[in-house]
Amino acid sequence: MAFITSFTPRNLASRSEFTSTSVSTRRPTLARNTIRALFTPPVDEFMASSVQSQYIQKACPSGVPPIQCIEGVTSDQPYAARTLKRQTELRYHQLPVAVKLRKAYETRRAAVVATHGCSHEEGRVLSYPRMASAMLIGQAEASKACSRYFVPNGPAEKHMLQAVENRYMAAVNGSGVFSGACTDGQTRYEAYLMQLRGKSAEFRAKQYSTFEKESMKYAARKQALIQKGHDCNAEEVIFSNYPIVASAMRPTFGYYTPIVKNPGIGSVINIMRPVWDKNSSISSPATLVGVGGFVQP
Repeated sequence: MAFITSFTPRNLASRSEFTSTSVSTRRPTLARNTIRALFTPPVDEFMASSVQSQYIQKACPSGVPPIQCIEGVTSDQPYAARTLKRQTELRYHQLPVAVKLRKAYETRRAAVVATHGCSHEEGRVLSYPRMASAMLIGQAEASKACSRYFVPNGPAEKHMLQAVENRYMAAVNGSGVFSGACTDGQTRYEAYLMQLRGKSAEFRAKQYSTFEKESMKYAARKQALIQKGHDCNAEEVIFSNYPIVASAMRPTFGYYTPIVKNPGIGSVINIMRPVWDKNSSISSPATLVGVGGFVQP
């Protein structure tokens, strides 16, 4: 016991615990659980990057990025996508604690469902929320089970897709006022570029082969039935008959997972250091997944 420099009995009212260097006051259980849900350690970032890399390899088995990995038509648009990713992470910290907890819980719930009943994977996604978010995005993007890659066949499917999108938007913006997480950019033209990128992805989706399109429909049905079916026969019939509706049932609004560290000294935003590109005059953030698609570093 010579290595212990200070000691406080555990039955004191202050409920302090001893360490090898100092005495630290224990936080209540609720506070400790809240901190674990809101603050992400560096190991979570590392595991999330590993998961993202695996899904990128699945989407690009030959090493050549597929159609959906093309982020724009000019050289500056991929960098704009990375910037939007960082802006989204920054705006996440402006949300109330209750909203952060709800988003973290929804992300964890969907990730647990996606682990196929494996207790080992469940333990991972419960302990690492950012890894859980990376897994959900990677599965949706690698299998292309997202409405960005579907083209409505007629006015009926277009109306059904828009109805689902409106329900999602109403859930996020119940008062009709857009929150900080819904901002598409800092200036007026950035929001317009977001719309152009969405139309570009829709146009490129038409270039897929028949096999790819059928695989996308199957993946969308599977994801919707597992994640959003709720054992409802009516919903299952809709998802089976209208895969574009199934593709819209994506966990879009659960992607804003915690990226904060050092809870003891305040909310310090953990923005990863940029990686300097020798062939460019700008530095690009070291991220692999962007909002709504893969982002190559």
